Amino acid sequence: MNFGKAFVSYWGNYAKFDGRASRSEFWFAALANGLIGLVVVVSSVSFDANGLPSYGPLYWIWLLATLLPSLAIYSRRLHDTNRSFTNYWLTLIPIVGAIILLVYVCQPSTPGSNKYGELVR
Repeated sequence: MNFGKAFVSYWGNYAKFDGRASRSEFWFAALANGLIGLVVVVSSVSFDANGLPSYGPLYWIWLLATLLPSLAIYSRRLHDTNRSFTNYWLTLIPIVGAIILLVYVCQPSTPGSNKYGELVR
């Protein structure tokens, strides 16, 4: 899946927690989300008298708007590696959990069909 299709799929499957998402779909969507998020943060951050950052409403709107689709694409990506979305909660384990989840989403797709559906290209 190319960059444009992945970003459209990210928003088109806004709250779809079933099915599968390929590595390219996941990583291109993460790249687009990260780049847009960086622009949003840079344009909405301000610093108070103590030098502490304060984020404007645009930041919070972006954060809330991308929360559900980000969880959904993680769910579909984990399904693609034949894992349940409950593995996402490993991120509650400081540092180690995030590393384990990163390893899971970097793994190749399960060939053919698995209990979560057909392989998506």
